[in-house]
Amino acid sequence: MKIGEKTYSSSRKPTDLDEKLIAATGVNAREMAAILAGTPLAGQVAQALLPFLPEKDRPFVSVLASEIAAAGVAVVAREVAKLYTDDPATTAPAAGGQPGGAA
Repeated sequence: MKIGEKTYSSSRKPTDLDEKLIAATGVNAREMAAILAGTPLAGQVAQALLPFLPEKDRPFVSVLASEIAAAGVAVVAREVAKLYTDDPATTAPAAGGQPGGAA
């Protein structure tokens, strides 16, 4: 996936995607797909993309969010949303979790 001038290789959908997203944002994959379809913030798009990046290439979320903001949040969000189109998970969000990561 190209974000601005930087290219990130994305891996296959993690088997523990829901767990990773709920831990980081409080929402599951299905809810993240809905957030990405709306008007997400750069940090939300970064959080959605991180589980798909190989750990060795994974930047800090703040760095990735800055790159996404500079490249255009809507453009990158559409690309990241494609990663969620196949078989979105059905795990419930963490207790008190809200779309966007607010608890």
